[in-house]
Amino acid sequence: MKLIEVTTPAHQKEFIEMAVRLYKNEKNWIRPLDKDIEGLVHAENPLS
Repeated sequence: MKLIEVTTPAHQKEFIEMAVRLYKNEKNWIRPLDKDIEGLVHAENPLS
């Protein structure tokens, strides 16, 4: 597995869309709002 830091808007979009592709056949999966996911990506680490 290769980890890539999300540093560009293209990386951010790919990160958000990855879950959509992963769960596309799961009928019980509810897609979170993109705004909620973006909030997690931009959240500051409270432990640092």
